[in-house]
Amino acid sequence: MKKILYVDTDAPVGHINFNRIWLSVLSKSPVELTTCMPKAFHNGIGLQIKNIPVPKCLCRGKGPIFWRLFSVLRLLWLRIFVNTKKYDAVIIASFENTTLSCILPFFPCENLFCICHNNIELARNNRKHRSFLNFIAKRVNMIALNHSMKKYLDSMLDIRKTIFIQHGFQPSMPPASSQSGSFIDDFSHGKEIIFVPSLTSASEDDLLKIQRNELLCANLKKYDLKLFISKKMQITDASCFHSFSRRLNDDEYAAIFQRARVILLLYPESFFRLSAILHEAIANNKTLLLPDREIFSEYKAFIPEFLFYKSIEHIGEILSSPQIRQPMQYRIPDYMRTPVFNELFEIIPTKEKKCKK
Repeated sequence: MKKILYVDTDAPVGHINFNRIWLSVLSKSPVELTTCMPKAFHNGIGLQIKNIPVPKCLCRGKGPIFWRLFSVLRLLWLRIFVNTKKYDAVIIASFENTTLSCILPFFPCENLFCICHNNIELARNNRKHRSFLNFIAKRVNMIALNHSMKKYLDSMLDIRKTIFIQHGFQPSMPPASSQSGSFIDDFSHGKEIIFVPSLTSASEDDLLKIQRNELLCANLKKYDLKLFISKKMQITDASCFHSFSRRLNDDEYAAIFQRARVILLLYPESFFRLSAILHEAIANNKTLLLPDREIFSEYKAFIPEFLFYKSIEHIGEILSSPQIRQPMQYRIPDYMRTPVFNELFEIIPTKEKKCKK
C-alpha cells in the first residue's frame, strides 16, 4: 500500500472545503494517508485522518512580509522534523511561489506533487512569479485543477510533469442559523439579494462601475433587488447596494449565500484559477453570473450560456431577463463531480530522477 503525505502548512482558510473534498476521496482510496497541517485547520476539515500538526508558534504571520517569513519557517520545520522520505508521495496542497522556491533546493523532490491554485495567475501577471514557478515546475510534479491551467503549464513553462485532477464538488451547505437569517433582514429590507461573495478577488473597478451603471441600477430598483458586497467600500445608493464593514463570520456568510437570488462573480481580467465560490454555488444550485472567459469555458457544458456576462452593461441586461428568476438545477457531469487520482497513483511507483541541486 502506497504511503501519501498530504501537506498544507500554510492552511488558507478558503481551502478547507477543497481539502475536505480531496481528503475524503483519498481516505477511501487504497493508500495509507497522513496529513500535515495546523491542528485547528485539520479539525475544521472534520475527517478522521492521522495528522502531523504544525507547531502553534509557526501558525502566524500577518502582512505579506511576515506571512512569507513564517511560510518559509513552516516548510523548514517540515523538512527538518518530518521524514518525508518514508512516503511514496508528498502532496503540497497549497504553496506560494517565492517561499517554496527558497526551500525547494533542500527538499527531496523525486515524489513531490504541488497543487496549483493562484500560482499560475500570479505567474501570468508578474515576471518574478513566473520565474519562481518555472523553477518549481522543473523540479516537481505539478497538479492542475482544470484544463485551462494545465494548458498554460504545458505550453508556457519548462515543466517536469503536469497531471490534471478535478477540484470536485462538495455536498450542499447545511442551513444557516435562524439568528443569521434575521441579521440579513436588517439590511435587505425585504428585497431579493444579489451577492458578491469574494472578499479578495472581486474587481474593485467593476464594483465601482456597477454602482455607476444606469441600466443595472434601474433594474435593481425595478425588480426589487439589492446587491450585497462582502467587502468594505463606499456605497453611492444604499437602496440598491450594501457593503459590509467587517469580515462576515461563517454563519453570516452561509445565511446570505443561501438567501441570495443570484451569486455574482466579479473577477478581474487577470483572474486565472479555479473558483471555489463558483463550485460552492453550483453545488447549492444557486443562479450564477460569471465572466465569459477561457478559465470558465468548461463550465458551459452544464451552465446556461445566458449566465455568462461580457460586460457590466450586460449584467444589467441579464437582470431584466425572466430566465434569471427561474430556479437552477445544475447537472454536473460525473467526470467533474469527484476528483479521480488514477494518474497520480500510476506515477507514484515510478521513481523519478532526483531533484537537480
